[in-house]
Amino acid sequence: MLPQLAQGPGNTFWVTPSEVTSALQGVSRAFTDALPGVPAAEPAATSDDAARAADDANRAAEAAAEAVADAETARRVSTPA
Repeated sequence: MLPQLAQGPGNTFWVTPSEVTSALQGVSRAFTDALPGVPAAEPAATSDDAARAADDANRAAEAAAEAVADAETARRVSTPA
């Protein structure tokens, strides 16, 4: 069965010798070493960001408390007395 499958049109198989892979790594390394390092630009945090983060944390805490209460209610309803 396998020889018949190998004769089909969808049997394309590519092999890349390890020599080509290591050569491409060398070329890539040469370009990486030649380029100047650019520090990542991070936007400065503002008081608005801090306020938004605090608001998000408060909403997450409220949602978690609500989920715990819902789970407790569901446990009471589904557990026979």
